[in-house]
Amino acid sequence: MQRAILILALAALCGPALAQRSRAQTAPAPAPAAAPAPATAPAQQPPQIGAPAPAPGANEPQRTTATFGDWTLRCVRPERGPQLCEVDQVLSDKGQAVAQTAIGRPARAGEPLRVTVLVPVNVSFAIQPRLVGSDSESTFAPIFLTWRRCVPNGCIADASLTDDQVRRLRARTENARVLFQDATGREAALPFGPRGLEQALDALAKEG
Repeated sequence: MQRAILILALAALCGPALAQRSRAQTAPAPAPAAAPAPATAPAQQPPQIGAPAPAPGANEPQRTTATFGDWTLRCVRPERGPQLCEVDQVLSDKGQAVAQTAIGRPARAGEPLRVTVLVPVNVSFAIQPRLVGSDSESTFAPIFLTWRRCVPNGCIADASLTDDQVRRLRARTENARVLFQDATGREAALPFGPRGLEQALDALAKEG
């Protein structure tokens, strides 16, 4: 399902920054690049005498991006299956990229949008991560996320969004915050910028 695609994309995009921030785990060294397959041997198929060589990258999924303020729309069209899209934002702490959040729709029709967050591995599972408004807001109902699992580059939490929550996020003009607890029990806060989110979600809806 698409949630797995979102998780993998988040882990890949945030890996270097999260590795620098993590004190509990060191990210593994990148594996050496695989040698390109001979032109006469199509990937995952035995050589065929007289068959034309595949064009470079012919079996790779097509990827497109578009930027809307603080948000980026990313779409992947696999060789088989429907196109998968999400909008995402890199979250920063004092100018250093430390986490990422994405909003996308699962592959099954009719399911609500989901918000997925990837934060450094040095976290505590005792408290649910949550998306909240600013300190001065009293009317923003927190959006609670559920921890799913940790990968070498970070820990993943997500939640389904109601239509009302999506409307409130689209209408925001002030930064929100993603709150979670680190392994020492201290609360960590990361900004959730609303600039461009409405336009990004409109573009996501058009992509289906």
